[in-house]
Amino acid sequence: MNQRKVGRQLPGWIVLVGICWLGCSAVPPTADRAWTAAPAFDAVDRQGVQVRFEPIQNESAFFASFLLTVTNTGDGDLTIDWNATRYLFNGQAQGGFVFEGIDPEAINTGAIPGDTVAPGTLFRREIMPQRLIAWRPIRTKATASPSIFPGILPAGRNGIRLVVRRGDQAEEIPLSVSLQP
Repeated sequence: MNQRKVGRQLPGWIVLVGICWLGCSAVPPTADRAWTAAPAFDAVDRQGVQVRFEPIQNESAFFASFLLTVTNTGDGDLTIDWNATRYLFNGQAQGGFVFEGIDPEAINTGAIPGDTVAPGTLFRREIMPQRLIAWRPIRTKATASPSIFPGILPAGRNGIRLVVRRGDQAEEIPLSVSLQP
C-alpha cells in the first residue's frame, strides 16, 4: 500500500525538484552585471538656474545614488526645497530623497531644511531615494562610518522632480535617466 502511495507522489516530487533546480541555475542577479545609463546624465539650463542629474556607480556595477548639481545663474538666492522634491520612477513619484548628514526625524516630520544657493555659486550633493536606503543601527557608535547606505536603483526610468524656490516663487524641474543592467 505504501509503495502505491509513493508511486503516485513520485511525479510530483520530480516536478518540484526540477523547479528548484531551474531556480538555482538561473541567470546571476542583475547587480553583478555592469549597468548603463542613457543618457549618462540629464541637464537643464533655464533662466537663472542650471541643473545636472547624474547616476553614480561608485565602485559597484550597479547605480545606487545620484549626483545633483545646481548652479544659480540668477541675481537672487535660490533654495532647494527637499520636502517638495520627489524621486520619480517610471514617471511616478516614489517619495523623497535623503543624503548624508540628514536628520531622520526631519524626514519623518517633513521638516528637511532647504539648501540655499547664492547667486553665481554651484551646489553639489549626492542624493539617494528615501525608499531604497538602509540606516546604520542606532546602537552603532562609529561616527566615522556613514549613517545611511544606498540600495540598488531599479532598472527603468529614474528621475527627480526638483523644486527650487526664489522668494515665494516655486519652480519644478523634472530630470531623468534610464538605467539598465
